[in-house]
Amino acid sequence: MCGDVLPAACYGRAYRELDERGLTLRRHAAPLSPVERAREAEVQQRRAVEEQLRRERLRRDEALLASYGTVADLDAQRDRTLRLQQQALDDARARQRILKARQQELHARSPAAGPPQGGASPPGGQRGGLTTSVGAHPPAAGRSAPPMEVQISLREIESELQTLETVVERKVAEIESTRSRFEAERKRFLELTVERRPEASPREPAAPTQQ
Repeated sequence: MCGDVLPAACYGRAYRELDERGLTLRRHAAPLSPVERAREAEVQQRRAVEEQLRRERLRRDEALLASYGTVADLDAQRDRTLRLQQQALDDARARQRILKARQQELHARSPAAGPPQGGASPPGGQRGGLTTSVGAHPPAAGRSAPPMEVQISLREIESELQTLETVVERKVAEIESTRSRFEAERKRFLELTVERRPEASPREPAAPTQQ
């Protein structure tokens, strides 16, 4: 307890203010130590992060409920999204097959080109999942280089096949991500609709029938 003017002895200590009757008006806690201040700052930061996560979860929940009226609506949207992504994947793979067939045809029409180096690999063989062509290798000893137009075509085919390989990998990852996302949204949607479903009121006893 200190007077109207805070004495030096009260600095850094807890104290309380009294009125003229000696009743406590307010209490003042002692200043925090550096360790306590650091601990309090950590607690406040954690609370701020938790509050931000809570608000973000609430926002996603509201958006989810606004997007779908029933779980059947959610399933239908999932199927439409997966169908479009699967079609894009199928198109990329179909283009790969066309290019590989063209690559094989060029090798067959130009014996000088021969198969890609490695001997055991058939025309249009793969290296690390990507199709290779003669354009990437010098001709074998004793074998003349294929015509320039064939070399150019093979290089273009190989470049596009490499691009398509990346596209295919990305589309496969997109499909897996879509399945996981809709699975999580479906689970959360069911949780939210159950939470908001009004409890069934007790059934009133039937009125006695008159004889």
